[in-house]
Amino acid sequence: MFMTNVRIKASASLLISIVNVFFLKCASIDQLQPENSYDQSRKLIIKADFWLNNGKYDQARQLLKQFITHHPDDPLVDDAEYRIAYLHVISDSGNPFLDYREAEKRFKHFEERYPESAYIQACNNWLYILNLYHDVLNENIKRIDVQNEPSTIGQLRKQNKELKEENRRLQKALSDLEKVLQR
Repeated sequence: MFMTNVRIKASASLLISIVNVFFLKCASIDQLQPENSYDQSRKLIIKADFWLNNGKYDQARQLLKQFITHHPDDPLVDDAEYRIAYLHVISDSGNPFLDYREAEKRFKHFEERYPESAYIQACNNWLYILNLYHDVLNENIKRIDVQNEPSTIGQLRKQNKELKEENRRLQKALSDLEKVLQR
C-alpha cells in the first residue's frame, strides 16, 4: 500500500510537471505570435485618445495623421479621421488646433468619406452644433451692426449737424490753404 501511494504521488507530480510545461509552452507561443494589425491599430487609437485626454494635442494629431498616411485601408482609419476632426472642437486654452471652421470642413469630409462609420451620428451632431454656432454668431454680428446704426430721427439729426459742422471746418481749412498757395 505504501508503494502504491508513492507511485500515485510520483505520477501526480509528473502529471503536474507535464501540465505546467504545457501551459508555459502555450504562454510562450502566445507571446511569440505577432499581434494582428487590428490590435496594433487599436493600440494606436487608444494612445491618441490618451494624448487627447491629457492635452497633448500635437502628439495626438501627429500619430493620427501618420496612421492615416501609412494605413489608409485599415478598418480603424475612420476612427483616426474622426478624432482629427474632433481635435478642432476641443475647447481648451492649450489646444492650438481649436478652429470651428476647420472642424466643420473636416466633419463634412468625414461624412462624405465614411457614411457607414459608427461615428457618423456623432459627426452629424457636431455639424449640427457647428451650424447652430455659426447661425448664432451671424445673428450677433447683425445685432451689433444694427445697434451701431442710429435708430432714431433725433440721432440722425445730431449726426447730420455734426457732419455739416465738420464739412464747414474742412472747407475753411481748404480756403485758408488756397490763400497761402496764391501768395
